[in-house]
Amino acid sequence: MDQRVVDDGDLITAGGISSGIDGALWLLEREWGSAAATYAESIAEFERRERCSGRRPLPRDPGRRSNPGRRPPENRVTPEIENAFAAIRAEFGTESITRVEQMLEPGGGGERHPLQKAAKWIMPGLSSTPWHDPYAYDEIAPIVHALEAGHQAIKEELNGAWAARREAFSDYEHYLTRQENWQALYLFQKGGLVEESAATVPTTYQLLKDVAVDTEKICPLLECHFSTLLPGAAIDLHCDLWNFSINLHLAVDIPDLCSITVAGETRSWEEGKCLLFDYSFEHEARNEGTRPRTCLLIDLWHPETTVPERRALVALITEIRRLMGEG
Repeated sequence: MDQRVVDDGDLITAGGISSGIDGALWLLEREWGSAAATYAESIAEFERRERCSGRRPLPRDPGRRSNPGRRPPENRVTPEIENAFAAIRAEFGTESITRVEQMLEPGGGGERHPLQKAAKWIMPGLSSTPWHDPYAYDEIAPIVHALEAGHQAIKEELNGAWAARREAFSDYEHYLTRQENWQALYLFQKGGLVEESAATVPTTYQLLKDVAVDTEKICPLLECHFSTLLPGAAIDLHCDLWNFSINLHLAVDIPDLCSITVAGETRSWEEGKCLLFDYSFEHEARNEGTRPRTCLLIDLWHPETTVPERRALVALITEIRRLMGEG
């Protein structure tokens, strides 16, 4: 038998280099659903070569050693997630979150662009476009106009904070890495505004609250922060986790020799203007200049997602993070 992981419903065996990780991820999928296993893959920076082969696990009964209350592997989500999904379907209609459910199927999301291969979740039906026009969406354009109109005040606050409140900045922690030469001042994180930043950058804080938080355009699963790349710093090529949120950059303080590449296309920031891109595509950035480069980054909902889909995605990711012990 040449399968890396075999599960007969009672015993799980794993053979081969790194197959112990495959086995652990399969067990997580069997007990808690494929979405939890996929999220764990991203945290572990590990990609399974295959899912479990051989016999599928048998239906459980109380005589088995494993918890009979757990769902069999054909079910993709935990009871808590399914209950949340059921409530959304009851309110918005049975087809209201079909794309979210399709995303959770094995091989979910269907065919994806080759430069999205490393993203963990691709929700089908969203435009497969790396770069977006920040002024093209009715939902996002008001945010873009407000940020660009407030650029000078935002830059002055940033410079003041960098000079006098440097301790408010911290090493940026991406799910893939932590970088000392990539500094961050958070305004929104873990589902809410970071109140401490109101004293440090009050104008920016209030602007973000008014145009993105109170309007529910910001994706509560992610964040908003001043992103400062120190001279010589680079962000390595990577994909982020999913395509159902989209990344808006306000170019706050941009020296020469700074650029960002998304899906092989390199652009430079224009100070006071916004860029918008889908970070499920491979992207990287660098500061080859002589002073720090800072953008204000906001994770917004992809404008082609719907209200019920957004509710389902929040329920899904929040529950998975709880299972992973992330609070």
